[in-house]
Amino acid sequence: MPIKYLRAKAIGCLIDEVADLFLSHEHDLLAGKFDKDSISQSEHFGILKEMVNLTKEKVYFRHEVVGIQIAGHEVLGDLFSKFADAVQNDDSKGKSELLLKMLPKEYRPVEGDSCYDKLLKVTDYISGMTDSYATTLFQQLKGISLI
Repeated sequence: MPIKYLRAKAIGCLIDEVADLFLSHEHDLLAGKFDKDSISQSEHFGILKEMVNLTKEKVYFRHEVVGIQIAGHEVLGDLFSKFADAVQNDDSKGKSELLLKMLPKEYRPVEGDSCYDKLLKVTDYISGMTDSYATTLFQQLKGISLI
């Protein structure tokens, strides 16, 4: 039996169990009196917790994956820092002006934008980037790549 089939069956079983849990606690849930997460109420919670821990150990915390995560923090942090400085800087002839030109028009500050609005636009821009685009832009801004 393929693993995809088994995974689908397990997910289906959990969905049914959570739906039943919802129905049995509907009144308390809607009244805001049920303050437990649904999965912790599952009869399979122990197995699920073990699966999560095993997945973290074998997948998410692997040396290679952690290295990529650290690089991602560097890329996103640096991009945010550079663009945040640019939108807050009145430097009309220097690097800030060039960085502002790299921002798509909908993310550029406009007259009357508060500092919050400017930073929100930068955050929206960066959060919408794909991994490969963010990496390419980071390399360009660092001078690692010219394309």
